[in-house]
Amino acid sequence: MAKKIDALIKKIICGFHIYSDIALGSILTLASIALYINASHLKISAHSVTALDSAQFVPKLAFGLITILSILVFIQGLKKVKDNKETCPRDEKLEAAVVGFKRTVIAVLSIGVFIFLMTRISFMIAAIMYLIFNMYFMVERRGWKHKTYFTVAIVVSVSCFYLFDKYIYVTLPLGFLKGVFG
Repeated sequence: MAKKIDALIKKIICGFHIYSDIALGSILTLASIALYINASHLKISAHSVTALDSAQFVPKLAFGLITILSILVFIQGLKKVKDNKETCPRDEKLEAAVVGFKRTVIAVLSIGVFIFLMTRISFMIAAIMYLIFNMYFMVERRGWKHKTYFTVAIVVSVSCFYLFDKYIYVTLPLGFLKGVFG
């Protein structure tokens, strides 16, 4: 199973390397066209004298330029496909890219878990767990410093909570700690 996942990740990495400009150009072109059309529905003041002083002018101009530039990125991507196939990572570089891809996916998933837990158990506890997990996850095993990780996680989490609460005036979720801190 692990070999199949690695093979799929290798295909994704090579495919992204080869076709990234084409995909980016396509997505940006479609999005900018949709937003250009959507800008047509902006309400125009009854006092607009010309098209230049209406609420539609700047959004249409911006999305029109983005559409043109996106099409150019797409065309450039088509021209670079052959060169990109030749420079696709192989051997050790591809293996390192697979490891990096897996680490990135796990890091992004841990952010999702942090957000989920933050609303359920409390910001401070979720932040401590998130920070400890990522400090252990990002460092090689021989470099683990348990006391430092726990201390840093607790100090950063509690400090962020109080900075947000006292100075930014944003109340972070307390969860079951509501009776203790709030």
